[in-house]
Amino acid sequence: GSSSWVSLSASRPLLDPKMRSMTFNHVVPEQFVPTATMQAGGASVSWGQEVLSGGKSYEQFLGAAGNVEAATQGLFFLPYLIGERSPYWNPLARGVFAGLHMDHQQPHMMRAVLEGVAFNLRTGLEAFSDAGLDVSHIDCIGGLAKSPVMLQILANLWNVPVAARDIVDEANSIGAAVLAGIGTGVFEDFSIATRLSQQDPDTAPDPAVHEALEQPYRLFLDAYTRLEPWFADMHQTVNG
Repeated sequence: GSSSWVSLSASRPLLDPKMRSMTFNHVVPEQFVPTATMQAGGASVSWGQEVLSGGKSYEQFLGAAGNVEAATQGLFFLPYLIGERSPYWNPLARGVFAGLHMDHQQPHMMRAVLEGVAFNLRTGLEAFSDAGLDVSHIDCIGGLAKSPVMLQILANLWNVPVAARDIVDEANSIGAAVLAGIGTGVFEDFSIATRLSQQDPDTAPDPAVHEALEQPYRLFLDAYTRLEPWFADMHQTVNG
């Protein structure tokens, strides 16, 4: 899929005054799902691999990104290739590489794409935290959960342990099967879901790396703030 999100199960809706998140009803009675979803998370990574790979496979390219740094070296990517939902709700936003230098090569740019996705999703986690819904551990599913490089970036930027499941691509399908099974009486309750996949070992955050990324995270946020009126002007210029 193209989008990426962070969500959790909660006993109450999350009403974020900054509108960084939205809340769904949970399929489990009396539960809710506060969610922050970005428009092009996985799509940004796929786009980066296709445009920047130089013939490398998806796995090779992500692996190469693990050997370099980006944000701490002044290179940022705003992952708004098709506008953005959380946290800005701005269809006019666009993708941007900021801080490019002659020393930056393909792996640095791919690293910036990965970090940009992680930076942007962090705004959703901060919405949860501001509402008193602290997150101490994150389970990851989807294609990026198969990348050790991405898991380490997420752990470091978010400062929480993250872990993939042993089933990542099929996680949504398994969820649908559980709901169908409960609805037809094949399964007794939702506890069956916990037995259908196992958690891989945690990827722990590096506190020193997290601290080094705090000011770059603020620069990432500031880049959007400064470019927001430019996005509107650019759209008016191009589209009339």
